[in-house]
Amino acid sequence: MLKKIVFMGTPSFAVPILKSIYQNGYEIVAVYTQPAQKSHRGMRLTKSPVNLISETLSLEVRTPANLKNNSEEYEYLKNLNPDLVLVVAYGQIIPENFLKLSKKGF
Repeated sequence: MLKKIVFMGTPSFAVPILKSIYQNGYEIVAVYTQPAQKSHRGMRLTKSPVNLISETLSLEVRTPANLKNNSEEYEYLKNLNPDLVLVVAYGQIIPENFLKLSKKGF
């Protein structure tokens, strides 16, 4: 069985998938989602639906603006040593060096 899962997603249709993984007892060691964006009247910062549900579930949330040439996020993900990374409409191109960090792939 998979021990450590990293989830990458942003929009509302990714939320049921994240919830299902969580409810089925898988260990989600981190969630990657897009940073908060200015929206609505007053241009207030609004977190992504995945970010909001992750906070509700008390999951570690990472919101890097970019993964390309981002050594800090690369090292963070490398140290997590995930078995699997699930990507559901994350919204960024994931660099090749990141794709090699998971035991079972992305």
